[in-house]
Amino acid sequence: MGLDGITVRFQIETDSATRRKEIWCPEMSRCGAYAILVRWCWDGLYTHSNDEYRVRLEQLHSYFHDWGINVRQTPDGLRLFGMFSSTDENQLSASFDHVAAMPEPVIDMTNFENTGTLLYPVFKQFFIRAPKSRWLVNQIAYHHMCAAGIPETSMVLTETAIGR
Repeated sequence: MGLDGITVRFQIETDSATRRKEIWCPEMSRCGAYAILVRWCWDGLYTHSNDEYRVRLEQLHSYFHDWGINVRQTPDGLRLFGMFSSTDENQLSASFDHVAAMPEPVIDMTNFENTGTLLYPVFKQFFIRAPKSRWLVNQIAYHHMCAAGIPETSMVLTETAIGR
């Protein structure tokens, strides 16, 4: 029983059999094999899908806490999506550490939903280390990053990916 979550239904087909499965808001501790399978599907679909479908997959990612923080490294920097809370501080800092030495890292927050204000110093500290970073933000991210101390001149406001 749960108050919030997501039901995932999937089907596995081979030449000899078809199996349908359903899981609710999986955590590795409760249904490890299925959570790993869904994660494998997510990674494969994400890599080989168009941008609109990736946006939907990113929105689903937030439900699967065992998968880690909502960050993907890109060739130019990072894509931050979904929501962040104070418990994500270490992983978010580590993600920023991976791209801080880039000459002009791009931080794509076009599918961003929310963050706890306790993480504002993490964003600000990264900007201090990478002052030439460029931030692609939706309206929600723009509000949060202004409050975190990211200069407006470093942000590019784009149409939100949420709700497409």
